[in-house]
Amino acid sequence: MRCLVLGLATVLCAASSLAHPPPRGTQREIVRLTGHKVDGEPAGSSLVLVALGREYRFAPGEFRVFGFEDLEQGPPRGGRFVLQGPRDVLQRFAAARPDQRVSVLAERRTAGGDLFVLALDLCPEQ
Repeated sequence: MRCLVLGLATVLCAASSLAHPPPRGTQREIVRLTGHKVDGEPAGSSLVLVALGREYRFAPGEFRVFGFEDLEQGPPRGGRFVLQGPRDVLQRFAAARPDQRVSVLAERRTAGGDLFVLALDLCPEQ
């Protein structure tokens, strides 16, 4: 009798665990964004990048996403991203001239609007 009760309890516990999917972790992706800051309204499609509380128009030449998991959403509607990172890196972005190519490598979580800057490259540097 004792084995029957124990076996029934095991089956019920196993069945209840199948009823609930395992919790999902935070979805992350790496974003590579290359382009130029623009003054005024650009001719093609543009994004708005926010750095240090100020909005900058950005004409992307390349926008690539490398996902760690399958994400159901793409970039936020309206193409607006807030750059997060060390102040000196964000100041370099803010000081970039329209003739400089800006490359940003950043992490984005759950298809949100914040880009956590991992690397920033300006070409030409000066």
